[in-house]
Amino acid sequence: MKERKVTMRDIAAQAGVHQTTVSLALRNHPSLPPDTRERLQRLAAEMGYRPDPALSSLVAYRRLTAAHVQTPVIAYIMNVNGPEGLAHSASRQLFLKGARAQAEAMGYRLEVFYFGHGHYHSGYLDRVLITRNITGVILAAFYTEPTDLQLSWDFYSLVKIETLPFHVRAHTISNNQYLAVRRALRELSALGYRRIGLCVAEHDEKHTDHLFSAGYHVEQAALPRVRSIPPLIFPGNELHEDPGASRERIRNWIVKHRLEVCLTNWSSLAPVVKSASRELGQPVRLVPLDVDTQAAGSWGVAQNHASVGAAAVEVLAGLMQNHQKGQPEHPRLSLIAPDWRAPTPQARRGIRAKLHTG
Repeated sequence: MKERKVTMRDIAAQAGVHQTTVSLALRNHPSLPPDTRERLQRLAAEMGYRPDPALSSLVAYRRLTAAHVQTPVIAYIMNVNGPEGLAHSASRQLFLKGARAQAEAMGYRLEVFYFGHGHYHSGYLDRVLITRNITGVILAAFYTEPTDLQLSWDFYSLVKIETLPFHVRAHTISNNQYLAVRRALRELSALGYRRIGLCVAEHDEKHTDHLFSAGYHVEQAALPRVRSIPPLIFPGNELHEDPGASRERIRNWIVKHRLEVCLTNWSSLAPVVKSASRELGQPVRLVPLDVDTQAAGSWGVAQNHASVGAAAVEVLAGLMQNHQKGQPEHPRLSLIAPDWRAPTPQARRGIRAKLHTG
């Protein structure tokens, strides 16, 4: 009769330990105390344990091949003039943070490539990505100025964060600014405000394909208690953060329409709003459309920028896994809903008191 071979399971049963512990001991793994390793190795010898050469070879092969598996890379392309430009945009920093965390969770490595402004140009960037066999690309919130970005699109799976650059067709992830403005108007109306005006820059509209003003007009029509006030879309882009040339125009617009609220995502307009308040002789509240990039304690719309970045990676990973490359014939637009950060009870009492006094 053929003698039965002693297995690690037999040793584990005899020693009263888990089979994994026996495996670690026989491999002299440093995670086990020396006395435990010696005891189990001695017991294995006494029981006549002999390792299976074929199994040992298979284990060694798996370790060797695993060591050579490279983490797939996602190219995260921005034209924000390098790390210095990125430092000036809180929203883009949060896009990147969310994308990087999601990539890591899904087993990818996200690598940033800066395009234009003295960094990569199209031809060189294309060669770098193809040479490194990087097939997943996220175009992450480009500037509104025209860009000559041209890559070998059929080589890549593509996703955009926000709608730019327009000449590249790709599935797009963006904040739902249409819903953000509508939500803000409803909440402000419920607080008692009636004279609410939207003030955003031209580049805000371009980044979202006019979702800000679309939400504003729709909600104004739905709220008969709220006075219809034309939105102010002032010239400017993200390369010039201070809308100095438009300050007087914005102040005059606030005064002309006797605003109670200036709804905007430009925190730098606070001095303009304060100046208009003095001229009107009544308080005008600046309510941010992006409260997470404003001063601590602010209330208003809370954008979920990190979720936008994470969703971009999720969509791109699906395209890569299904080998879907190139510019799709019918791109999808996915919008991430915002939240509303309500004022504190004390702030609400202050609002009611000021409106009643007015």
